[in-house]
Amino acid sequence: MNLATARSATRSKEVGVRKVLGSQKSHLILQFLSESILISGIAIFLTLIFTIVLLPHFNELSGKNFSSTDLFTVSNLLLLMGIGLTTGLLAGLYPALYLSAIQPVLALKGLFRLSGHSYLRKGLVTFQFAVSILLIICTFIVYSQVHFMNTKDLGIDTEHILLVSNTEKLDKNLNVMQQALLSLPDVQSVSLTNAIPAQFVPNWTYKTDEPSSRSFNPDNVFVTETYDDVLDIEMLAGDFFLGKASDSAYIVVNEALVRQLDWQLSEAVGKKLFRPTEGSFEIIGVMKDFHTSSLRQSLSPMLLRYSEYLKKGEFGGTYMMVNVSDNYPKVIETLRTQWETLASSEILNYEFLDEKFNSLYENERNFGKIFSTFSVMAILIACLGLFALSAFMLERRMKEVAIRRILGASLLKIVSIFVSGFAGHIAVAALLAIGAGIYLADYWLESFAYRVVINPLYFIWPIVLVSVIAIVTIATQVLKTGNVNPARLLKDE
Repeated sequence: MNLATARSATRSKEVGVRKVLGSQKSHLILQFLSESILISGIAIFLTLIFTIVLLPHFNELSGKNFSSTDLFTVSNLLLLMGIGLTTGLLAGLYPALYLSAIQPVLALKGLFRLSGHSYLRKGLVTFQFAVSILLIICTFIVYSQVHFMNTKDLGIDTEHILLVSNTEKLDKNLNVMQQALLSLPDVQSVSLTNAIPAQFVPNWTYKTDEPSSRSFNPDNVFVTETYDDVLDIEMLAGDFFLGKASDSAYIVVNEALVRQLDWQLSEAVGKKLFRPTEGSFEIIGVMKDFHTSSLRQSLSPMLLRYSEYLKKGEFGGTYMMVNVSDNYPKVIETLRTQWETLASSEILNYEFLDEKFNSLYENERNFGKIFSTFSVMAILIACLGLFALSAFMLERRMKEVAIRRILGASLLKIVSIFVSGFAGHIAVAALLAIGAGIYLADYWLESFAYRVVINPLYFIWPIVLVSVIAIVTIATQVLKTGNVNPARLLKDE
């Protein structure tokens, strides 16, 4: 709308001639609306071509798997036609009404001056910049939250842990595999478990062993005695398992469980929990909390139980966790060789713990990429609107610029005058974006139990960036007009 209105001066004589030759206002409105709808239709056609070409990149960006055939369904094509028609009408209606109202006498005499409805034009640009600032703010917050999640200390070692799935398939040879890996100088320790971090952890029902027994459902994980060494778990009280059969009567709990039961850390060791079908278990140690799931979720009460069945390959769904200090290719080569020897009929599946945690935040990373892409697009569109509006303003004030130049005003001074005229609109856009940004950030971050602290710079930098872009856009237009010989601008006076 702003671009079409800014071009009014160049088309005023065309409108004047058409009216003199008998064109009605309705004919002119239909002509300009047809032009706008045609441009919108061409844009839709080009969009389809660009979408087909860029679809692989979009799939990579969004984590989806669309194909070009998904675009050409009847419903999608009808939707695109509707979007094209609606966009053409909305974009062309105001300019059509504006241009068709030009008086032919003034237009043919060169006395036509652009005027009217400045609040609408400036309001559109203000809204565009508010959206641009808002998208940049959201991009900053999303990337900050993703960075926070990727760098937060989870309480365990995730960078050196190799995970091997379904190791119960090794059956009696499970111990042979462990010893083969432990013989490597780069393997620090090996442990077995039925549930690994960054994956589903089952919870079981336990009761406290006290007169007014309380029932609760902590995460329940079966482990072997080296579990704490592999993950580098810090013990706060008591001891970890020793690897004896008698350890099956004991449990190790985390801080979150102690807090849930309103116990003091110093008194937790020695207390008992029980299950009706299995009897009681004595707490022999309290470990420091560590995360086993996404930071969207708060820390869960957890207890570890020792199991001899894990070592014998008699526990379905067993995982082997290997702490590797260096030379991962050598360790993986040994793992693969031993697996082919000991369980050749089974498929070897392995992965790294840090990659599993990273995969938990894949959606957030894609979300950030999409936001940043749309931020760039929004800024470009806003710049086009501002470019048109500044051109419109200059068209109305060209003679003012010429007179100021004759009276000795510098180009810098003229630029500052025009920029100051837009400063209020950018300020309004910034206030709108900040208000919406705070609301949306709080709404999105609400789903995370652990969230980044919102920094004022997340709002300041987008405003500064958009302001600089706006100043450069306006200054470019002013300098272009200011460098024209003032005599040419005043020749009609």
